[in-house]
Amino acid sequence: MTTFVLGNTSKVWAHKYALDTSVATDVALDFGAEANDVTTFDQTTRIAKGGIQSVGFAIDGFYDPDTFAAEFFSQIGTTVQRPISFSAASGGVVDGSIVYFTDGLYTGLSQFGPVGEMAPFSVEGNGNTPLVRGSIARTATDTSTQTGTGVQEGLVAAGNSLFAALHVTAVSGTNPTLAVTVESDDNAGFSSATTRLTFGTKTVESSEFTSVAGNIANDDYWRIVATIGGTSPSFTYAVHFGIASTT
Repeated sequence: MTTFVLGNTSKVWAHKYALDTSVATDVALDFGAEANDVTTFDQTTRIAKGGIQSVGFAIDGFYDPDTFAAEFFSQIGTTVQRPISFSAASGGVVDGSIVYFTDGLYTGLSQFGPVGEMAPFSVEGNGNTPLVRGSIARTATDTSTQTGTGVQEGLVAAGNSLFAALHVTAVSGTNPTLAVTVESDDNAGFSSATTRLTFGTKTVESSEFTSVAGNIANDDYWRIVATIGGTSPSFTYAVHFGIASTT
């Protein structure tokens, strides 16, 4: 058993922002399902059947009017969904670490506080897709094309999907481009890799959430390929993938 204190071993990505960097102070991720009563007269104890799942999240931190605060403000009351991802590990958040992610909808924002204190913010929202418990495929600052390390994430059976989230948090260079694909294979060497997902090409800070439905037979190893172009390009980004039920 491993226990640890939440600190610089934790990361939060919200759309195109890495909120762990001098911003976030408190994070909550709630996951549950309705308990539907199916008790009949022949029962002596109430019986429940699991129903529709729900995902909720909240992030507290220090208010910064010039960056993410404007993003959160503009999305309240809209139907726009943004990928949001959470990870924490005793040894630090690195490639292969466990990550939880969903396509989130922001539903509430609180800002400001007492005189003489640091200005706070608090944002909350709901996940509008399944909450995925997956792996960080890559989190890095790259200046050239990279192939991620393969992860044995598992088979994508019928009724499940392979979900993926991309967060691009910093971009520089002349005409920089980042094209990320997700590949699968039935072996760790990826001797016959097949492209399963393709994100849209990114040229600025942005994010994307996508998925591919099963049945994908035999392939249980997964990795990303990040193709980087331009003159002196640099991308700080994170890609996550994982399998979740869609039924």
